[in-house]
Amino acid sequence: MKDSTELLIRIIAHENKHIESMRLLLKEDELTILRLQNKSRSIEKEIEERKQLIDEYRCYLRETSEMPFTRMKLIASTESH
Repeated sequence: MKDSTELLIRIIAHENKHIESMRLLLKEDELTILRLQNKSRSIEKEIEERKQLIDEYRCYLRETSEMPFTRMKLIASTESH
């Protein structure tokens, strides 16, 4: 009887250690998930900023490329008068 009680106590102690280990792993996993979520938000924000910069640069290029045509039209219209 004493042997079976000691065996049960050891099994319970082992299971308690296993459960505590699982709790720690779960906490680590939760922290990893939070870090990944933060990183994902950061990347999404960076993507939006880059999209905005690309749009601004496209507008700039469009305006820059249209300038010579506008000048040529102005010069042509003033010469015809």
